[in-house]
Amino acid sequence: MRPLSHTSLFEVFLLVMSALHALPLDTSCLEGETSCNSTQQPWISTTAGMAYECYQGSSTATGMVILPFGELTAEVGKPYDVTCLIDPELGLQAEDVEFTFDGVPIPETEIGDNRIEATITSEQQGQYNLVCKHDSNVCWRKLRTGYPPLDVENLNCISRNWQALECNWTIPENAAHPSSEDYNPYLTDTDHYDEPCEQQLGCQSRDRQECCLWTNATYSPSAKHIQVYFVTKNPLGNATFKHNFNNFAIVLPNPPEEVTAEEQTPLGILVSWQTPFPLRKFPPGLVYRVDYRGLDVQTPPGLAEIGTYGNSSGRWEKEIAVRFPGITYEFELRLRSGDRSSSTPDQWEDGFSSAAARVTLATQPVAPWTTPEVGVGTFQVKRNENLGVNKLVVAWRRLPRLLHNGPGLRYVVNCPCNNTIVNKTTQEPSATFTCLFSDQSYRVTIRAQNDLGPSSTTSEVVVGTRLPAAPVLPVVVFHRGQGHYELRWRKEEGLSYTVYTCTEQVLPEEPCQGDLSWKNVGKVWSVNVTLQEMNVSAATSKVYFALSAETGDNASSGMSWDRCVTPQDYNTQRTSPTVHAVDPKSNSVDVSWGIGCYGRAGVIEELQAICCHGYNTTQCPEDATCRKNQTDVDSGLVVLGGLQPSTNYTVRLRLRYRSGLSEWSDPVPFTTENPPESPTLAPWLIAVIASGSIVALVVAAVGASYVGRKIIDTHRILSRPIVLPQGSEFQEEDKLKPQSFDYQWNNITTILRDLDEANVKSRQEEDLSVISKEILSRFSKKEMDVFNNDEVPHRTGNADNANQGGLSAYGNQSADNAGVISPGYVLAHDPAFSQSASSQASHAEDEETMYPVGVSSDGYVMIDYRNLSHEATAFSNK
Repeated sequence: MRPLSHTSLFEVFLLVMSALHALPLDTSCLEGETSCNSTQQPWISTTAGMAYECYQGSSTATGMVILPFGELTAEVGKPYDVTCLIDPELGLQAEDVEFTFDGVPIPETEIGDNRIEATITSEQQGQYNLVCKHDSNVCWRKLRTGYPPLDVENLNCISRNWQALECNWTIPENAAHPSSEDYNPYLTDTDHYDEPCEQQLGCQSRDRQECCLWTNATYSPSAKHIQVYFVTKNPLGNATFKHNFNNFAIVLPNPPEEVTAEEQTPLGILVSWQTPFPLRKFPPGLVYRVDYRGLDVQTPPGLAEIGTYGNSSGRWEKEIAVRFPGITYEFELRLRSGDRSSSTPDQWEDGFSSAAARVTLATQPVAPWTTPEVGVGTFQVKRNENLGVNKLVVAWRRLPRLLHNGPGLRYVVNCPCNNTIVNKTTQEPSATFTCLFSDQSYRVTIRAQNDLGPSSTTSEVVVGTRLPAAPVLPVVVFHRGQGHYELRWRKEEGLSYTVYTCTEQVLPEEPCQGDLSWKNVGKVWSVNVTLQEMNVSAATSKVYFALSAETGDNASSGMSWDRCVTPQDYNTQRTSPTVHAVDPKSNSVDVSWGIGCYGRAGVIEELQAICCHGYNTTQCPEDATCRKNQTDVDSGLVVLGGLQPSTNYTVRLRLRYRSGLSEWSDPVPFTTENPPESPTLAPWLIAVIASGSIVALVVAAVGASYVGRKIIDTHRILSRPIVLPQGSEFQEEDKLKPQSFDYQWNNITTILRDLDEANVKSRQEEDLSVISKEILSRFSKKEMDVFNNDEVPHRTGNADNANQGGLSAYGNQSADNAGVISPGYVLAHDPAFSQSASSQASHAEDEETMYPVGVSSDGYVMIDYRNLSHEATAFSNK
């Protein structure tokens, strides 16, 4: 048998036309048929006492029939038996006939001589075709596969204003139940039973949706509970479906009536209304909800009040607190049943709240209650160092319309200038002052004012004298896929940073004229922000960014705007930098470079610079003479050191982006400077210096010669032996009384100091003996302490001159008379010592050992100059 696919429309059309042409017009249904209508008129042929039936529209051929008779309806998922009978007179065997279900041969069929029996199962509901066919002999019938009666869907019943009940529902999809006329609704309650649907008033039958309305004749509002049920059937069975309702909970009130609003205080509005009839005696009471919004100002909807009430008079009122004065408000009032949940505002949107009744009221204006908001860095300072004058631009966040409190809002700004207060009044969110000096700090105040008066509070912007440097914001990168903006800048230690946005700005040097917002981001050097974080609507088409730096004591640099003006979309293009200029020194070179905003949008992370020997205009290898990598990519300058003077070099730059390295820039040659020369002087100055140097050398030579001779002469004099004069011995009774040790030491050190001065001040060619006599004669007029053998100091007598005793010094010419003086000793004479010289002789050796003093027989004292020079220092320190 040839398998049969879906019958084409053209073939079906031919079959139907042939059948209509062959059938008589007065055909009737066979006895016992359960379903027979004008579209299913049987065609009957009788052969050998057996009836073979097919239906109109199936075939012109005779001798084939599909059983069972009547309308074919099967349940989804259950087996269904069908049979195809073949008239033996056709001369066909069952194996010659094809039996298909929805175009597919029916499997597992039992075939007799003229009978094909099959069992089919459908897992989906729908309408299918059963076909028996052999060449031009065709019989086909429709088979519906569905379910027994199903309950209605989306049943919703509403008691409209507690006066009429309206229900609507949807007939479920069921191929076994094509007609909705079999769904008959009924209403029951405690007073009425089995009330059928009264009318379909106000209902629209569409999308298999049905509805019914019961009015007061059949609907009892006072019944707390009601039931709506449906009776239905289809070829697969009969069913009744029941649904119970809380009659009070499904009441949908009419809108409140006679709604009024009256201002009690600037922020207190009394709203009153009339309860619609017949709900004034509604048992569970009603719930009201009052919402308000500004009509002349864009404001978010405000939920004012939700509450429950019930009364007999029918009128109710409630005072509503609004947030802003000087605004025209619209109030919306809605009602719902007290038996229906209303704990949250969202539950009001379930279709059981009345339509809103509206009323408007314009509240009275008052003076502003608040002042515009400012930040620590909402200003810009433009310095003129030549004039010492600054231009200060102070900005603030524009006061929202809701906070104007009345018409005519403006800002009054005060700034001290030249010992006076400069006042400016403006409607813009900024003010500019030019009479400022760099060495002064300023405190600028801003106050809001409308036609009713000024605000009672002010905002302040403080500009100090020592401000941190304004940070450079080279570019703001917009990551469109993530919806955030990336800001990067050069970090300075000890500073925190604040990011600003402005929604309207013409030029970076001009103050923000739109909405100004800011956010402190801390001690960082990069940040990602979204518009929502900056209190900016995502629908804003243009937004501008700025940055400020703050110290620990809140001294701010003021706002520094994005140098690229507008944010740049992130891209992965790696643009090479451009070398603008080179400034070579003898051992280094300053290279200035730059790149456009589009090139910066790839996020630059590092600058790499190299240089090589020679003027290499085509290339500079990466293993170059010098190399430097720096993370400072905002200054536009890189310094390469370690170069040789008077040498040719070539420099190249490239950038490391987030996505990788760029190409090297074009090579730029340069020559380092010559090594620095010594400073040159004018010829006349050189001549003066030379002449002075010669004179200084001559004087130094003469002085050195003189000093040298004096040193030699002094050494020779001090080296001569001392000849002690002979004299009578000291008598025991002539011994001097002991003197203080300090007194002795002071005289000895005085002698030594004067000797040093004498050596320096002696005139050239002056006789040494004469010098010595003059010096010693000066000391002879002083008292002098010496030490005897028993370690008791004695004081010398005083003489008027050297000839009367005094102190004397002897040169070489008196050596025969005075004896030999040891080198390094000075001889001093005093007649007081002549009487005791002999008595001291026995102790002279020990005394010399203990004290640097020698005593002769003629009263001369020999002083050890070498030892005293060291001991004098020690005593002077004491």
